[in-house]
Amino acid sequence: MEDSELFAFHRELVSTPSISGNETHVADLVEQKLRANCLDPVRFNDSVYAVIGDRGPLICLNSHIDTVPPSAGWTRPPYQPDVVDGKVYGLGANDAKASVAAMIAASLRLTQQLRHVSCRLLLTLVAGEEIGGKGSELLLPELRKRGLTPHYVIVGEPTGLDIAVAQKGLLIVELHEQGRACHAAHGKALGAPNALRLLAHDICALDTIDLGPAHETLGPMTIEPTVASGGTAKNVIPSSAQCVFDIRTNPHPDHDSLLLTLQRAVEGELRVLSKDCTHALSMCRIRWCVRR
Repeated sequence: MEDSELFAFHRELVSTPSISGNETHVADLVEQKLRANCLDPVRFNDSVYAVIGDRGPLICLNSHIDTVPPSAGWTRPPYQPDVVDGKVYGLGANDAKASVAAMIAASLRLTQQLRHVSCRLLLTLVAGEEIGGKGSELLLPELRKRGLTPHYVIVGEPTGLDIAVAQKGLLIVELHEQGRACHAAHGKALGAPNALRLLAHDICALDTIDLGPAHETLGPMTIEPTVASGGTAKNVIPSSAQCVFDIRTNPHPDHDSLLLTLQRAVEGELRVLSKDCTHALSMCRIRWCVRR
């Protein structure tokens, strides 16, 4: 694949909508491109993979074909790629259709060379990455059944062209507060606990909690409130309120210990929504592991 074809294919990828859960058309496009260049791609749901070479260690190139939905802040048509000063503007142009196009081009260019060295290449372009990495999680067992467990993985994600060799863990929790509903005019007199006030107090408490020392590579752990809700009417003391926290973790402390520390710091109840702390090398969403 020459550079001109690579750039044209990248724009074609961007112009093909592929919001998570609706990747069929872009998966078709990827599959057709690989097949047209004499590879033998395999379709697994809306993920596509291909193997190049027949012996030696297996190196996996992994990226994703899905995108988040376009937000209201877009100032350009998200599916009409526009090239300005050498930059391509469009939904997913960077994350991660640039990696998809580049990895396909690299795979095609390496096809001849891999025939003369003891090395195999596994190209995996997956759906569902933006909704929790489900594409790779579902694909990996299928690959293992076929004897395609990679020795090394290169993940295509925007990093400012820096080589990222580690990634934090992810812990998503929801804080639940209980109050007592009554008319807002009588809340103080009745001593009715206000769930929103309790929530605000606990959010501030978590904002000042000691999350431990920074990791030498990953830096400090972070905890950010992202989605909050509560109340039913403007003149009613809310009986419940909730807030979701996105916590990016380091290997130590482990998630169970961290949860105990967080729970001791708040009055409300913490509920775990997602706890991704895989230590073993996997294909995508690698946690706390070297990616070389």
